[in-house]
Amino acid sequence: FLSRARPAIGNTGPASQSPAFVQHQSLVSCRPPASPRFLTRHINPHPTMATVLSEWKNKAVCVITCDGRSILGTLAGHDQLQNLILKESHERVYSPDAPVEIVPLGLYVIRGDNVAIISDLNEEEEAKLDLSAARADPIKPVVQGAL
Repeated sequence: FLSRARPAIGNTGPASQSPAFVQHQSLVSCRPPASPRFLTRHINPHPTMATVLSEWKNKAVCVITCDGRSILGTLAGHDQLQNLILKESHERVYSPDAPVEIVPLGLYVIRGDNVAIISDLNEEEEAKLDLSAARADPIKPVVQGAL
């Protein structure tokens, strides 16, 4: 988007004096509004995991681990390796013969390489669930590298 056209309106610094580094005037008028929401959704429609996790901090999440565990809790923190810290967490243990067992875990750390899926939770919908009537097979572990 750089051209040797005349300087854009309002550019008066040293860069505007050099024709090789001047933005074309027509591009200036086509710039999108500089609101953060617009920039994150339109310029980068695929946010990074770190961006999403930052938005979910202190919100309810569900994590499915590579060994098939379903852990729910409030996201307290994360790092660049996708290690997760959940507070007020519990595990749901599914069985085809018994109701869902809730195992309290409290403050819990999940290694990033053990996270298969992470999702935000709608706490209102979660409260409506009747887990005493739910029956399901446990989730199978993720097998990687098997041919």
